[in-house]
Amino acid sequence: MGRLKHIAIYILVALALISCASSKESSMEKLNPTVYYKPVIEQKDQTCHVRDEVDLVSSKDQKIMSVCPDVFDRCLMQGSCIIQKEKSWISINYHSKKNGQFRFLVIDRTKCPYGYGVKGLCLDPYFSIAADLEFFSVGEVIFVPALVGLKLPTGEVHDGFLIVRDKGGAIKGPRRFDFYIGYSEPVRSEVFIKKGFGDRNNNFEFRRATSSESQMIHAQRGYPGIKEELMRKSPF
Repeated sequence: MGRLKHIAIYILVALALISCASSKESSMEKLNPTVYYKPVIEQKDQTCHVRDEVDLVSSKDQKIMSVCPDVFDRCLMQGSCIIQKEKSWISINYHSKKNGQFRFLVIDRTKCPYGYGVKGLCLDPYFSIAADLEFFSVGEVIFVPALVGLKLPTGEVHDGFLIVRDKGGAIKGPRRFDFYIGYSEPVRSEVFIKKGFGDRNNNFEFRRATSSESQMIHAQRGYPGIKEELMRKSPF
């Protein structure tokens, strides 16, 4: 009788696990991806005439530096960039639009080497996404099975979980995500690109993480900051 009782319990547990797995699988949706990155602008990239340069202006109406128009456009489009100026590197982040003019800020690279997302959150390469905040909350975690086991340039192996740390003007709807890949140029050599995440016409399965999964991932990634180990690996 006791043996039968143990078997019955085992069957119930197994059924519960199957039900849980089935529930997670059935909650899978399809996402359309793109990637964004932090352009690295070297001095040799600044080839325009000085008269054609445009100013990067801070939120306090102060000139940060002058750059070529194409550099300005790249920094604005990606939301951040790092620019070589003589022997130094200046990390720039988009801030806001004031009086019709785009404003930027200089990033403290010792605190946030890869740039800012929303609410002053540091971006965590390969584990950060921009999402439509009408449908997702800042700090929310999603799971993308196609990324599990992917070897990253940081030396890490992806676990498939990503945290919403940013939003994008062109990121609209509950299935559109922009995946942040850090200092990456040319982006065509990147692992996310090779995996197909640079093409919004592609479809990948995803689901929202459970509460327990989210807590685990926040702890693993050091959210709302980023891991100290990642800070030390920053190339600049």
